[in-house]
Amino acid sequence: MKKMGMILAALVITMFFVGGVAAMNAKNPPDQREKFVEYSAVQGSGQILYEKSVLDKAIAVDVHELMIGDTGLNGSFAMTIHEVLNEGVRLDCHGNCSNMTNITDPIFGDDDRPVMTNFECNKMVQFETQNEEWINSPNVGLSGTTTYNTPAFHGGINAQVTENFGSAVVGEQPLRSLQKDETTTMTTTATYNASDRCVTNWRDCGKYKPYTANELNFDTKNAFNGAWETKSSWKKVCSKNIQHHQKFVGEFQVDKNLIFKEEVTKPCPGKVPREGDC
Repeated sequence: MKKMGMILAALVITMFFVGGVAAMNAKNPPDQREKFVEYSAVQGSGQILYEKSVLDKAIAVDVHELMIGDTGLNGSFAMTIHEVLNEGVRLDCHGNCSNMTNITDPIFGDDDRPVMTNFECNKMVQFETQNEEWINSPNVGLSGTTTYNTPAFHGGINAQVTENFGSAVVGEQPLRSLQKDETTTMTTTATYNASDRCVTNWRDCGKYKPYTANELNFDTKNAFNGAWETKSSWKKVCSKNIQHHQKFVGEFQVDKNLIFKEEVTKPCPGKVPREGDC
């Protein structure tokens, strides 16, 4: 019995390692597509709390965010957020959807930008507090942490980006000021297209002919007084380990774009997309 248990354990470990180095399979969107949209805008002064968790196992999207702060009596805060989670889009086309004649439910709904995006978050934040209040009160300032992840366990490319600022950076205080303009997108349901392999133009892979590569794209512009950092990773068992960390403490302007992109190389066995679906 003990020997049988050891054999089963070895088999599980072997399957885990083999799965980690296999080529990227197409992750078909669920048969019943669902969509979530958030739009919010706020401006004023006082205490701030913004918290969210977005987990969709069907399309390998996992997002967590927490932002807390206090403007003090003479500070100000403004924020706009537009966020879309989209499990799929039905197109009036066949096969690889090269005939983009009618897009009925896209995030990007025109012929110039036909790329399927399963998750997108556009965020603008402006925060400022009076220097004297920030020095004298430990509660005045702004802190936050955000993680964007497309986990391999649910069929994603296993890339992750985490942004921390203020007291979310270990050993640091809340930010005195912050101006942020940020866009994060994730494509997780790309499909195989043998006639449009990214051979000569990897930079624009999937830009004009959609659904050939999965991607996590984190694009952020920040001006701040305090502490700010990003931690990112892309790991595959026995084949890939990319880790990236940047940290700045003081008064800085940072413009940063992280892109993790992986071409889908073969069709998903046993499931063929329906006619008119991608």
